[in-house]
Amino acid sequence: MAKDHELATPMIAAVMGGHHNIVEILLPRLSYDDLHAEFIIASKKRLERVLGLILKATTDENQKALEEFVNAKGEDSNTPLHYAAESGHARVVQFLLLRRANLEAVNSSTMIPLAKAALSSSLDSIKLLLDAGASLETPIG
Repeated sequence: MAKDHELATPMIAAVMGGHHNIVEILLPRLSYDDLHAEFIIASKKRLERVLGLILKATTDENQKALEEFVNAKGEDSNTPLHYAAESGHARVVQFLLLRRANLEAVNSSTMIPLAKAALSSSLDSIKLLLDAGASLETPIG
């Protein structure tokens, strides 16, 4: 699997550029196993439409893929919810929460998405995470 900083594949290049129309064309030609890096990239770049396209294509093929994608670990074990919460993009946070993203996922710095949102003063993300039941404690262990 390509790292998110590599433009080694047409799909990664399309996601990096936010070109949802190209993503739509390429998706049917790929296995869902090939799309984890792309999903992380789309989360970091707050590309809600691309996230939706990838999830739709993969979950049509395999329902288990939904949980794998919304909880995929990227750099420093951050999940898409960590990236969205940190960037303050409340629509992507809500998108991921509706798809059962793990509120208590811990990254390599032992931070949960709520802590990432608090660190970056993302008030809307904080409210969404708390309303979804996020803990005020980091689950370590």
